[in-house]
Amino acid sequence: MTEILLKKENILLIILGLFFFLFSVKFTFIPVHSYLIVLLLGILYVTVDYIKNKKTLFVLTVEIRNFIYIFLLLLLWILISYGFNGFEDSYMIKKITALFIKSILCSIIFVYIFLKFKITFKDLLLYLQIIIFVQALFIILYFISADFKQWTLDFIPTSGNLDPRVDFRSRGLMNGASASGALIISFGLLFTAYLVTVSEYRNRLFLYLSISFILILFSIFLVGRTGFLIVPFVGIYFLLLYIYKKEFRRNIKIFIGYIFIYLIIGLISLFILNYFKILSIDLTKFNTVLTWVINEVNFTDGNIEIKTLKILSTHWIVPNDMKTFLFGNPSSFNEERILSDIGFIRIFFGFGLFGAFIFYGLYIYTFSKMIQKLNKMEEKLIIIIFAILLCITEIKEPFLFKVSINSFILLLFLFIHLSPNYNKKSLRS
Repeated sequence: MTEILLKKENILLIILGLFFFLFSVKFTFIPVHSYLIVLLLGILYVTVDYIKNKKTLFVLTVEIRNFIYIFLLLLLWILISYGFNGFEDSYMIKKITALFIKSILCSIIFVYIFLKFKITFKDLLLYLQIIIFVQALFIILYFISADFKQWTLDFIPTSGNLDPRVDFRSRGLMNGASASGALIISFGLLFTAYLVTVSEYRNRLFLYLSISFILILFSIFLVGRTGFLIVPFVGIYFLLLYIYKKEFRRNIKIFIGYIFIYLIIGLISLFILNYFKILSIDLTKFNTVLTWVINEVNFTDGNIEIKTLKILSTHWIVPNDMKTFLFGNPSSFNEERILSDIGFIRIFFGFGLFGAFIFYGLYIYTFSKMIQKLNKMEEKLIIIIFAILLCITEIKEPFLFKVSINSFILLLFLFIHLSPNYNKKSLRS
């Protein structure tokens, strides 16, 4: 019994640590972002554990070493780019440093802990899904509770250019409501889809997954439209597994049935609570959000017009001088920001032609090696969809240059390539 309680306590601490690592909240009463505190505590734990047990839990595989080489090549190229443009704007250096400290070092610490407690790929995706679900609950709470919203305004400083007091964006327990936040929350739907296929439909986990899926989807509605891009991919994931993996068909059918049942129950419950004044629903606030979401798509003269794509159609530009074309201009990210939001264009301007090849080559290598290393179709599909989603969203913003997105990518990459379950040949050699 004591061992079970200790195991549950350890899992709770891991989930708590993952939440404040991946969402990296900055409070007014703490001088640093939460991921730095998690990193320091993690380093302390790993150091003490290693001194005590003197046991190496993983070795550097060929894939990890190659990743390091490409990352170092990218750092070298950034220095070359700065050499051609001067070091007045330090934005890119700060960004790449944060990426190294948070996305790489923190992920290595967590992978060590995962391996110590024998956490599997399924466990990891469950923990990631849980922290996203918890954030989704905070987003919904931010929308319906004026007191909680005011508390966040008092104790969580705002980042980004969006006023946190607007009705059509809820930031939850984050420093800003943004497209990045919406995209991260949408990962929860993909992780839920995987967990649905590999879980026993009769247990309580399946019940939790069904309810959390609906609430995560609703929270995306409140935080940002970018997150809805994941929805058709979830459908494709289920469809492919339904066709090619007969053992998953029952789970998928039952899950979809649960979704419709819970949606109907939820809507009826909300209507009853609102009718009897038990729960007051601010329809004006809700309609503001609904209008904001619906306005993304317009139907004119029989044609479908997507607002974001129309705006981005004017953002396809190329550098007009050879120095920027070849070597990039780091200042184009901040001080001399170019008139484009498209990720590929901004990386092209910031890194130059050769630097952009190195930058995106790093991610092509990362995702291809994860897909190659995983054994099962349902696991490979998750990474494939993850990669396609990020490739599409890169058209909107340079999401792959955002530390928060990289933290999820590199946590998965390092876990897969440092786990003995996927690297038995590497360990024997």
